[in-house]
Amino acid sequence: MDESISSESLAAYAERSTLLQFNERFARIHAVELGPFEPAALNRLVVNLNLLGVRSVADLEHLLVSHFESLYRLMEARYLLARDRGESPAVTVTTPLLYLLLFKIADMGEPEGRSAFEKIWKASSYDEYMRSVFSAMKGVRRV
Repeated sequence: MDESISSESLAAYAERSTLLQFNERFARIHAVELGPFEPAALNRLVVNLNLLGVRSVADLEHLLVSHFESLYRLMEARYLLARDRGESPAVTVTTPLLYLLLFKIADMGEPEGRSAFEKIWKASSYDEYMRSVFSAMKGVRRV
């Protein structure tokens, strides 16, 4: 768990961890097949996780465990919204990690979070995504 975040450690983490449990739950409930790893996506995730201060697999595990239910609610809500719009939302094994970045950004607060968000998602709305994150966190009791 103390291994540094890299494409290799991230791929291994997804196959034997809380992320695997998360993905299996999402796939089972929504009857979707999760797409495979995309090397370019893994590389971007490594860069973005490091940008946000997530340096080890242990850091990532802690972040995922602390936001597990809220993260699930956010991913599910955005997936269902896209599906209701008639879109075919692509869900890969790394999709939860993209959403997890939003929780890390939310934890940073203003203005650091906004600045980090704009570096990662240049064409998206910080306010819209943060509303989604805080809505997902509402009603989920943290242990």
